Amino acid sequence: MQDSFALFESLYALDLFDIARNPKWWPDDDDFRILIEVILTQQTKWEKVTESITHMENLGMLSLEGVLNAEQWRLASAIVPSGFYNQKAKRIRQLCINIAETYGSIATFKEQVSREWLLGQTGIGRESADSILCYLAKHEVMVVDSYTSRLLERLGYTFESYEEMQEWLADGILSNEPLLYARYPLVKDLNTAFSLFHGLIVEYCKEYCRRGSVDIIFKENA
Repeated sequence: MQDSFALFESLYALDLFDIARNPKWWPDDDDFRILIEVILTQQTKWEKVTESITHMENLGMLSLEGVLNAEQWRLASAIVPSGFYNQKAKRIRQLCINIAETYGSIATFKEQVSREWLLGQTGIGRESADSILCYLAKHEVMVVDSYTSRLLERLGYTFESYEEMQEWLADGILSNEPLLYARYPLVKDLNTAFSLFHGLIVEYCKEYCRRGSVDIIFKENA
């Protein structure tokens, strides 16, 4: 496979989800909801995250003010389905405190947040920081996760770091930007391109990269 754009095109052709309905893949567009989902999705399944989000919403906690006004044990109780609920509740609450103190509101946070600031928060690693930047703040950032590593390893690629893998994925898109827009009119900008690319990788791996399965499509094109 020549570059990451070839991988993008192969994945796009598989009709892995309803791209026309949601070319940016992430199922929500509410800023605070995305922030919480990014944290809750660590080491758990999306279905469990959805359960926790519903509980938080029913209890009036699905806002910056809602979390700040909630007792930590109540927040932990609401997110039990997501696992590691005491740890996650503590991290969510402290993150919300820091957002309120530094930015004042989620709207300002969305406009001004940096990767450096996010990486300085407890429980926010590179994947989570880039997910927040990509899906909440709408930055031109390619998210790299365990699905990405698994797929590229099966395709015979090796990378020395998260950043090297991220750069390879982004370069293929950037180098083919005019062609990308010409072939895929649903992709209007680089944020959409990187969001969609990450989503395609995740959906492909969920469907085909289970233990014992073989990536025939990509092995033939590698």
